Amino acid sequence: SLDQIEYTQNLCAISHPEIRTRRNDVLCGPELHLLYMSLLGAVAYLYLTRTDVLVFICACQRWAHKPSVIHVKRLNTILKWLQANPKRLMYRAFKTQATHLRIVSDAAFKKEEEHGHALRGVVYLRANGNVAAAFCLSGVVHVLEFLAKSVRHVTRSTFSAELHSGCDSVDLGILILLLLHEMEVGPTRRSEARDLRDNGGYAIP
Repeated sequence: SLDQIEYTQNLCAISHPEIRTRRNDVLCGPELHLLYMSLLGAVAYLYLTRTDVLVFICACQRWAHKPSVIHVKRLNTILKWLQANPKRLMYRAFKTQATHLRIVSDAAFKKEEEHGHALRGVVYLRANGNVAAAFCLSGVVHVLEFLAKSVRHVTRSTFSAELHSGCDSVDLGILILLLLHEMEVGPTRRSEARDLRDNGGYAIP
């Protein structure tokens, strides 16, 4: 198991006069801005275990250089929710030796007046079974990697955001799959890795 529960409980929400006296759309003053950056960095460290809030932390990071009062309030809300809902990653034993790599990818696109924002998330899981039907079954999974970040390509629609997110997810998935393959069969030469990528044949589907 892996958790940051004690670390989370020791974090303190931001308390500052500007939060109570200024409108939500007003930019933070220098002092409040520094407090926002400090708490944001501390909350971002929870990236190690709190996969359930990565998307919200990522959204707050978009405003790190120019936050308004509303962003401070939202960050406080995230922290209070984290403290009220402690979680840990649990890694339980698989029922069988046969496993597969499962990649779950998603993306979102929002068009604003002057900008378009695309955010993607992906989780890489090792799960029971090595046949096609196993990919749709629920059960024990091991979280190997997870990401929540902006799409690195220019996108103008939900379709392109989803497409680029899927491609980026598979790119990293190929590397993780090769690691799992080598854990099963031993070291792989570069030429063998290239053939596996082009033609398939990984020990872990």
